[in-house]
Amino acid sequence: MTSRSVILVDDDADFISEMTEYLERLRIRSLVFHSAEDAIHSIINDPDAIVCMDLDLPGYGGGRLLDLVLGVNPKQIFFVISGLDEIEAELSQNRNSPLAIFCKPLDIEKFEVCLKAYLNRK
Repeated sequence: MTSRSVILVDDDADFISEMTEYLERLRIRSLVFHSAEDAIHSIINDPDAIVCMDLDLPGYGGGRLLDLVLGVNPKQIFFVISGLDEIEAELSQNRNSPLAIFCKPLDIEKFEVCLKAYLNRK
């Protein structure tokens, strides 16, 4: 099992369930949150984690979460997994950009290649 964890932030219960099972099969530790507000402290306290998040989140949303976390830790790794419309709308107005962007439905093979590449970085 890798020492790095993946923090999942999404309010879609089915997507979270599938991703959690997928990460367990890869032997990757994961933490799950359903809103940006619930996730922010765990993300800031784990700067080595890879954050996989939706942009369309309840509360202050994914774009604000990116701003807040990158303001504290500009090297935090983010994978945005969202619908194309949300990605275009949020990121066009957000001065910070995540490391990787994936559209739903998720191409799991491309996601896994990217995830493994960043999990193996020191």
